[in-house]
Amino acid sequence: MHRTIITRAGLAGLAAAALALGACSDDDSAGIDAGASAEITTEAATGDAAGTATSEDGSVTVTVDPATDLQDGQRVAIDITGADPEMGYYVAVCTGEKQGPVPVCIGDRDAGGTQLWITNKYEDGTIPEDGHVTDELTVTRTGRSEDGTDIDCAAEECTLKVFGDHANGFVDVADVPLTFAE
Repeated sequence: MHRTIITRAGLAGLAAAALALGACSDDDSAGIDAGASAEITTEAATGDAAGTATSEDGSVTVTVDPATDLQDGQRVAIDITGADPEMGYYVAVCTGEKQGPVPVCIGDRDAGGTQLWITNKYEDGTIPEDGHVTDELTVTRTGRSEDGTDIDCAAEECTLKVFGDHANGFVDVADVPLTFAE
């Protein structure tokens, strides 16, 4: 409990400092990657490390719990706030690479459990008007992408990526870094 309070107080201080620095800088500040997602990793109450990322425009926040020291085949909890009910999203374990506009991710939406498709395209839509979505996904350290690329998250950096679906141009939304146990 004491550690959680200290962690929360420290994060609140960092957030306040970041806001103060952001207010003092212009949009053309050198050395800032405008395409990068903000990434904050905190310790969850369960003792597992949760990871959080926010979209570039700040409208969508994604939390994955846990995001570190993962076991192959482990289920993780996914919490998305700010999702646009008019959009569709994919959620998957991906590398930083892209094959054209499509991220390189383990599995595909038709291979049960390897990716999520969050959409209101059908009657049983999964994005409520408030844009808050919770779900679970089984993450694997290794696998093959739709285009046949072998992926090994022990050899390359992987993220839990939320990105626009095929009707939304596969646009990047947010990436939460993942690490797997040795």
